[in-house]
Amino acid sequence: HCSGLIKTTAYNLHDANTHIAIYGLPFTSVNSLAAYGGLVCSPYNVAVTANASIGGFVTQNNTKVYLVEFNAAIGYSVLLRDEWSANGEMPFSITYKAA
Repeated sequence: HCSGLIKTTAYNLHDANTHIAIYGLPFTSVNSLAAYGGLVCSPYNVAVTANASIGGFVTQNNTKVYLVEFNAAIGYSVLLRDEWSANGEMPFSITYKAA
């Protein structure tokens, strides 16, 4: 289990289509399909579509959380830089199986 707070104060120079992720989890996930843990979060000051939610998951043998946006109209899509904001923040909690 891991929890934290992500807070941004500015954009960097990455392209607007850059996929946003959380890097540096404290433990590498196991190298099997059992690794897929889920992220629960409560983002503030983000620019996602109205009525959309943000979530995430860890893949196998990794220390990275892939962030996704869920919108009932289109389903899941990767969370892009322009769907965040320069002053966005997100307390989060994730549970995953460590190696």
